[in-house]
Amino acid sequence: DRYRIERELGAGGMATVYLAEDLKHHRRVAVKVLRPELAATMGSERFAREIEVAARLVHPHILGLIDSGDVDGFFYYVMPYVEGETLRDRIARAGELPVHEAVRLLGEIADALAVAHRAGVVHRDIKPENILLSGRHAMVMDFGVAKAVTEASGRQQLTTAGVALGTPAYMAPEQATADPHLDGRVDIYALGVLAYEMLTGYPPFHGLNPQQTLAAHVTQAPVVVGQRRPGLSPALESVVMRCLAKRPADRFQTADELMAVLEPLATPSGGMTPTHTQPISAVAAPRGMAGWVKVVGGVGVLAVLAGAIFLVSRRSGHTPVTLRDRTQLTTTGQVSYPAISPDGKQLAYAVTNCDSRGCRYGIELSDVGGAAARRLLDGATALYTIQWSPDRRNLLFSGSFGGHYGYYLVSALGGAPRLVAGGSAAFWAGGDSLLLTSVPKPDSVFWVRVAGLDGVARDSIRVPGPADAMGVTGAVPESPWIVVALNRPPELEWRAIDRQGREGSRFSALAISGSSSRALSADAWWAQLIQAGTNPRPPIVRVPFDPRTGRFSDRWDTVYTGQVTQFSVTADGGTLVLDEGTAEYSAWTLDLRDVLRGAFAEEHRRLRSTTRMDVRITADGNRVLIQRTGVGSANGDQLTVAPFAGGAETPLSISGPLLSISQGADPVMVALGEKTSAGVRLTLTDLRTGTRRSPFVIPDSAIKDFDPLPDDGWAWIPSDGRSIRVQRHGDAAPRSYPVPDWYINASSVVAAPDGGEVAFIGYDAATYDSLGLSVMSLADGKVTPWIAFFAENSGFRWLPDHSILLRIWETQESVSLYRVRGPGLVERLGTIPRSVARFSVSDDLRRAAVVTREYHGDAWMSRVVR
Repeated sequence: DRYRIERELGAGGMATVYLAEDLKHHRRVAVKVLRPELAATMGSERFAREIEVAARLVHPHILGLIDSGDVDGFFYYVMPYVEGETLRDRIARAGELPVHEAVRLLGEIADALAVAHRAGVVHRDIKPENILLSGRHAMVMDFGVAKAVTEASGRQQLTTAGVALGTPAYMAPEQATADPHLDGRVDIYALGVLAYEMLTGYPPFHGLNPQQTLAAHVTQAPVVVGQRRPGLSPALESVVMRCLAKRPADRFQTADELMAVLEPLATPSGGMTPTHTQPISAVAAPRGMAGWVKVVGGVGVLAVLAGAIFLVSRRSGHTPVTLRDRTQLTTTGQVSYPAISPDGKQLAYAVTNCDSRGCRYGIELSDVGGAAARRLLDGATALYTIQWSPDRRNLLFSGSFGGHYGYYLVSALGGAPRLVAGGSAAFWAGGDSLLLTSVPKPDSVFWVRVAGLDGVARDSIRVPGPADAMGVTGAVPESPWIVVALNRPPELEWRAIDRQGREGSRFSALAISGSSSRALSADAWWAQLIQAGTNPRPPIVRVPFDPRTGRFSDRWDTVYTGQVTQFSVTADGGTLVLDEGTAEYSAWTLDLRDVLRGAFAEEHRRLRSTTRMDVRITADGNRVLIQRTGVGSANGDQLTVAPFAGGAETPLSISGPLLSISQGADPVMVALGEKTSAGVRLTLTDLRTGTRRSPFVIPDSAIKDFDPLPDDGWAWIPSDGRSIRVQRHGDAAPRSYPVPDWYINASSVVAAPDGGEVAFIGYDAATYDSLGLSVMSLADGKVTPWIAFFAENSGFRWLPDHSILLRIWETQESVSLYRVRGPGLVERLGTIPRSVARFSVSDDLRRAAVVTREYHGDAWMSRVVR
């Protein structure tokens, strides 16, 4: 007698929605009828009381309640019917929203939340389905309904009825863990998820089942939104990530506080910024400028400010750049390491071919804008970089081919590759010559060798001052300058020199890794900015360079953030090409025999993440230690311990970026390294209790590896890799053991269970291959080689019977296992037929923890616009 049902509009987890006619007022309304199994467990008085509170809310951005009740056990409530679509429909139809629209809608939703929270009403289920878009504006639906349902019936009954309390993708950590004391900050968190989805097209944790999603909200740091939507202003990115803080105290405390921060972002730019530049500091305005600003209004003010910015830019010698006209060059999803030719007409990139023998790599070549690609190279066991010669006749790639690592020259017309350098290499002099470097001996002068395309050195350039070489970045196009990288711990130093070795300028950057992708154009040096412990997706920065004077600018632009393995630029710096994609890491705990036969059953997948993580199994095989890399978080890395077979994770009382983790001899002890002003602070942590003991500080400014001794001491390798140092508690100073000349660079060290020996891995610096495992006696320093091998990467651990389990990455992504019982006594256990990022195994070789990596990417091109 009140409403005439016309048709069903939709159904969800709690209710079915019908379009109906209000017979009394002759208007169309939306009637929501709760599911019968919910109504059966609820008390009508409690439900009516909660709905009544929500019905008092009146606001332009709230779709209010106009009636409610129950008929024959069916609970219902009525809302105005408004033409439009939900935000879910909008995102499903168009994907990510324009930034200015997303910011405007966020402000309207936050405005609605502010009104509700002041009235004591918490929504608890903010999601795209509950946001109605009418015209250009947002209206929030179902205020108070989630609270009415959950509190009127109780959590256990609802769980039994099979109803999700809230929606997992949008639930705050305290909501996911059933904290009974929820407040408006759960809506702030859900609004952060909503903002993330509007800006990127996906919530921060997607592609997971509900249980995994809830666990991710509690334990995982989301990828910073700006990495998935490059170009966002730092202010907008900060707002979204603050809403997503794990701890309620770290979020905006009220919707009013959030509104105050959002309002300045609701500008025509919508929170977009063409480039993130280092701030201009200590620049005084011209005398009298303040008076002119007071006198001139409107457009005049803008003109004066624009002129001032132009003058400051001219005075500082810095012209910001941005990326425009983004174009996808490939569509296979299997592209990495793209290299654009100097003239921007051709593209070379790496492709992967995997079979039962593991993965091999090749290079394909195509015209920019063309559909066909031709295979230039096949059969590399690793491929890390590709670069064009200035004349486009040849390419250089770094990697492994035929059992040797180095830089290989291959003709752009095809043919067999030729090894030209074991160190680093770059083209010079129009492509007719090569610049080569190798690791010098201690305290020697660093030379850049000039060679022909056959790799034979015919001249050399002296780099002023002794230093450890990191390599040569390359030659600045159409100029006399060369850029080299030198190791000056704790920084890397980039130095511009000319043909006679005269220095133009230096640029030091602690945060730019020697392994990051780099490129040179005629007017700039480009690199990935590695910020340890905070960003697994390093941004690409552009450092302006003056080819007349050879000087770097002291300011730079951040031009791109995202998942990139390599980027390249044209000679004039006008075009940037990169491989944008996504990497997914999965952690598995399963029997070693299943690992080696590739039986990765879904029930053994413990975690899935888009950021790097490390999972280590304890020596007894009963627990796993999980390390999640902190992303844009002051808390840094997260460490938890969990049962091998699955179950709840227990956080360890450790915060901050961790240098490394080493498994101790005690099956429940783990060694942790943290950088401090005094050096590296090492501690042992008990996984059962989380307590820490035996703090120990190694004063070296940079350390390659470390390991605890069974009797509370430490063994470590300094950054030069030319010695092993051992210090036990109570020793006044460490003892130093030199590694042999033929084994000049040690990379990792592990102490034997009895503490009388250490094993280490290294390589011959002259050839950059022939890796091997040796054992050193701590009594007399005698070194005994156990096995020689070539590998892209390797790791090992001692077993209780004094044998060594050796992990060898025989290709870039394929790892094989060997058991070494002594010099030459080697047993091959098998190869893991998956792309492996991390691997550990129990002492009895029965259980393993594996982190696999899957990467999908394509080549994209953008114009660089000043």
